[in-house]
Amino acid sequence: MSMHTVMIGASALLAIAGVAYACDQKNKRGEEQKRARTKTTKLKKRISKCERKLGHLLSVLENKNHQIRDLAELAEARRRAG
Repeated sequence: MSMHTVMIGASALLAIAGVAYACDQKNKRGEEQKRARTKTTKLKKRISKCERKLGHLLSVLENKNHQIRDLAELAEARRRAG
């Protein structure tokens, strides 16, 4: 076997290894992207749920503030009356 044949064989093996490595990396990136999309979707759902809960809590707070103002007005009216 000549040196030329050995070099061609070694080059071919390196080329095959390079292609296999590139395919493996592409698959890994695809899997990472899929996991990232899944995580993003879950986080968006969680944020949406938190925003709805915040809206509800702000509404409850507004009601409580209104009740406190009403009670303060009533207390002031009773204080003046008596």
